[in-house]
Amino acid sequence: MSEFESYKPKIEEEIEPEKNSDGIFDPQKKLKIILEETKDLPRNVRGEKIDKFKERLNIQLENIALLSLTLENKIRKNPDISKGELNKILEDNAGRIQLSENQIDTFKENIKNYIIVHNSIKYTVDSYKEKILENDKQWKNELFKDMFGEYPKGQINLVIKPTMLYWETSKIDDYINARINGLEKSRGAKLSDKEKTGFQKSLKIGAFVIPNQLLEGLKAPVGVISSRAKKVEKLLPPFKDIINAVNTHEERHSIDASIEPDKNTEKIKEITTKFNGNTPENEIIEKIPEIVKLSNNTLLRYARSEVLAMYEPADMFIGKSKLSNTTDFILRHFIFRKAPFTLAPRNSEQLKKQIPAQVFQYVQNRTDIFKNYDYMQESINSITEIIKEKTKKDYRKIIQVEIEKQTPLFRRELLKALVSAEILGKYTKLKPKELMWLLQNEDIRNWYKLIKRTKKSIEDDFKTTYQERLKFYNL
Repeated sequence: MSEFESYKPKIEEEIEPEKNSDGIFDPQKKLKIILEETKDLPRNVRGEKIDKFKERLNIQLENIALLSLTLENKIRKNPDISKGELNKILEDNAGRIQLSENQIDTFKENIKNYIIVHNSIKYTVDSYKEKILENDKQWKNELFKDMFGEYPKGQINLVIKPTMLYWETSKIDDYINARINGLEKSRGAKLSDKEKTGFQKSLKIGAFVIPNQLLEGLKAPVGVISSRAKKVEKLLPPFKDIINAVNTHEERHSIDASIEPDKNTEKIKEITTKFNGNTPENEIIEKIPEIVKLSNNTLLRYARSEVLAMYEPADMFIGKSKLSNTTDFILRHFIFRKAPFTLAPRNSEQLKKQIPAQVFQYVQNRTDIFKNYDYMQESINSITEIIKEKTKKDYRKIIQVEIEKQTPLFRRELLKALVSAEILGKYTKLKPKELMWLLQNEDIRNWYKLIKRTKKSIEDDFKTTYQERLKFYNL
C-alpha cells in the first residue's frame, strides 16, 4: 500500500469481492460475461446486473485516477525516481483496486514514457553543458538556437521541469520567433501568413508548449513563456497568480504529452513521407480523407489537453470567486467559437462579477486575439503545405472539401465531450485534480461514457444541456 494520503482505495469498502474472484476486475471481459449470462433472463434482472457492473467500474476508474495522482505526487517529490520505484507503487496497489493485465500494462507504459522523457531532458542538458564549456549563458543560447533557429536577442532563462524544458524570454521577438519557428519545425511545414500575423500579436502574458520533438534525442515537450510576464508581475502584483496559473497550465500540457504522446501526427508523417513528385495523383487523393481524420484526432487530443490543463489554474482562483466548483469556471461560462478549443466568455458580464478583475481582463484579452482564429482554415493550410512540401503540388481544394465534410461530426464530438466534463464536474465528489485524472485516463470521445454509467437523472441533465448547446452553436 502506498504511503501517500491522496490514495484512498474504495473498492473493498463499498463493494464486496465476488465469490471465486481471482482478484481482477477486467471491465471488457466482465461485461461480456454478464451479457452472455443474462441474455435469456428478464430485462429487470439483466438491468440490475449491469447497474452493479457500472457501479463497480465507476469505483475502479476513480481509484485509477487516485493512483495516477499518487504517482504524480511521487514524481514531483523526486523527479529522478526510478522506473522500478514507480512500478513498485503500482504493484503494491494493483491488487487493491483489482486492475486487469491491460490496465497494469497501460500504467507501465505511462511510467516508461515518463522515464524516457525525463532522461532525455537530463541527456540534452548535460550534452550542451559538456559541449559548450564557456559559461552557463553560452550553452543555453546554443540550445535555444538549435531549437528555434536563431540566437536569442534578449536574456533567456531555462527552467528544467520533470517533463519539460521551459524557456522564459526577456524580449517579445524571441517569444514570437520561438513560436513560429518551433511550430514550423514540429509540423514539418511552413505556417501561413495569417498564422504568423496572429502570433505576432502575442499577449503580454502568453505561453505555449510544443509537444513534438524539436531536437534529436530530446523526447520532451518544450515550453516558452512570453517576454513581458515578469514585468507585468512586478507592476501589478495580482498578476503573479495569473503567471503561476499560466506556468501550471503549460506544465500540465507537458505531462499530458509526455505520458501519452500524440500518435496521429506521426501517422500523418508516415503517410506523407511516401509522397514525392512522381506519386500518382489518385494515390494522394485516396489518402486525403485519412489524413484529415488524423488531423481532427490531433485537434481532439489538443482539446482534451486544453481542458485538463485548466483544472489546476481554475482551482487557484476558486477561493477568490463566487463560483461553486472548478469545472463550472472552466466550461459553464465559455463557448468555443471558430477555434475548436480556444476559450471565450459566453456571458461576459456575469463572468466579470464572479472572478477577480485582473483574471477577467486576461481572459477577455485572450478572447479578443483568438475569437476570429479559424482552426478549420488553418487545418486546410497545414495539410496543404505538408503535402505540397513532398509533391510540389497544391491539393487545397480537395482538402477543403474533405475537411468541410468531416467538420460537423468533429464539432459535435467535441461539444459532447465538453458538456460531459461540465456535468461530471457538477455532480462529482472528486477534488479538481482527481477529476482531472479521471478524464486524463480516458479518450475524449469516451467522456460521455462516464456520464452514461451514472444515475439516470445525471444523464438526463447531460441530454438537456447538450441539446441546448447544439442549438446555441447551430450544430
